[in-house]
Amino acid sequence: DVRVLTFLVPAVILLAIGGSWLLVNSALKPVQQITESARQIGDESLDRRLPVERSDEIGELAMTFNDLLARLEIAMNERDDVLDQHRRFLADASHELRTPLTAIRGYTAMLAGWGLSDPAIARESVTAIDRNATRMSMMIEQLMLLARGDDPDLSPNLSRIDLAELVRGAASDASHLAEDRISIVTRTPETAFAEVDGMQIRQVLDLLLDNALKYTPDGGTIAVDVTRSPGMVAVIVTDSGPGIPQDQLPFVFDRFYRADPSRSTPGAGLGLAIGKQVVARHGGSLTAENAPQGGARFVMRLPSGGSIPVSPGMPAIPHSRPATPSTPRQSAAGSKVPDPEPPAPAG
Repeated sequence: DVRVLTFLVPAVILLAIGGSWLLVNSALKPVQQITESARQIGDESLDRRLPVERSDEIGELAMTFNDLLARLEIAMNERDDVLDQHRRFLADASHELRTPLTAIRGYTAMLAGWGLSDPAIARESVTAIDRNATRMSMMIEQLMLLARGDDPDLSPNLSRIDLAELVRGAASDASHLAEDRISIVTRTPETAFAEVDGMQIRQVLDLLLDNALKYTPDGGTIAVDVTRSPGMVAVIVTDSGPGIPQDQLPFVFDRFYRADPSRSTPGAGLGLAIGKQVVARHGGSLTAENAPQGGARFVMRLPSGGSIPVSPGMPAIPHSRPATPSTPRQSAAGSKVPDPEPPAPAG
């Protein structure tokens, strides 16, 4: 018996050790496979996924790891998109600044070469240098506005502002710029109060009117309407220009977007991007569409501070009513235009 036990006990121990090793190796093999697969996944292969062949804890671990990979892939794609946008932004900004700078250098050379002997060339050169320097200054100021607008800590200084009065003032100033070339018609209620930063919203109005002036031909009309609805005030700027090609509508608020590919229309394509950024910080929306009667139409919706909050699903803006002695005010630098069709709701 002792002799049997002498051989049996070591054999049982060896079998137990061997069995334990096999069990542990079998249990760890899927984990080792997951580890090896994870090592092979890098920045360029985040779309790969681990095979899920089991329904136990190992399978659950593989599914959790796959979920992590999916989230990481989305984050990396978003990072790449942001980097691409920054690269395009820098390239576009460099191009836009290089154009007036090249013109300034050219006219400076002309002034140095012939300006002293030819007063006409001197006047032309100085005028062109001043024009291009002003263009660069405006562009740099707009770039700074965009940079400040990206600051999450920057918020508008809200107060109760009469948008109807603000619109009438902006339209009056734009009428002086248009001189007799373009008629600007405003149709507003007596008052239309909203909780906004008056200086920032006036800036947006100036940008929208400046954009309309650029694309409205001589003899055309720009209509500026203010409408009210529960919880919201809307400002509608409609021009009588060529409108916006349908396939370009999604991009009109992109930085450096230009509806005129030849760049014959002045501007750097930053104004609408700035406007949308400012309005969004007010909890409102700025949308673009083509008016049924022709021309482009921009609709700025702002919260009025009422009981009904503004949301992207607000109903369509109602028709502007014709002026009467008791309700809306109407002013024009030219002939009256018909009321605009109600724009589609933002969304």
